[in-house]
Amino acid sequence: MIKIPSVEECLKLMEEYDMPSNIKNHSLKVREISVFLAEELNKKDKSLDVSLIEASALLHDIAKIHCVGTNKRHDKEGAYILKSLGYYRIADIVEQHVNLWKIYENIVEDEVVNYSDKRVMHDKLVNLPERFEDVKKRYSSELDKICITEKNVYSLEKKIFKNL
Repeated sequence: MIKIPSVEECLKLMEEYDMPSNIKNHSLKVREISVFLAEELNKKDKSLDVSLIEASALLHDIAKIHCVGTNKRHDKEGAYILKSLGYYRIADIVEQHVNLWKIYENIVEDEVVNYSDKRVMHDKLVNLPERFEDVKKRYSSELDKICITEKNVYSLEKKIFKNL
């Protein structure tokens, strides 16, 4: 059985790990988009675990503030934190919210959270061109990686919307 924290437990973890309000608001919006997509995909006979998606979306940036100004990756650090708490499946999703390990044949929870995060700039739903324009400005030293991610996310978007 997969260990999944409730929304209330996720909110407590956000506080415990000093998540600032701007990152919390971003995470709440990613949760909203992720849950919406999962519920819509499930109407089309997909078997996505909405509670897993919801918790993963809420906690995907749990380590972000602790990695600012360091060479640590917040996806890896977040996964480490969540594994230490026994949330192994959520840790896998959090570790893949920046870059997916692979594209799966069928839509999985990891992809829903990854895609939703790419559609939320700060706390607003935006299109992919707008989001990637912002990411390229803020992380200009990593343009090669960003361009690969961008290409993959467009493919993921097609896959998701083909199933809606």
